[in-house]
Amino acid sequence: MLGATVNGSMSVADAFFVGNFVGSTIIVTICSVFLKQSTVHF
Repeated sequence: MLGATVNGSMSVADAFFVGNFVGSTIIVTICSVFLKQSTVHF
């Protein structure tokens, strides 16, 4: 999404998209770590 360079109003959408992508990546990482720790107990 390179809309920020073309239209200033797209910068908000780009920031939201990037923030949502980073947030989901962090959530997936935390979930995978918890799954690895839980499988070690079994």
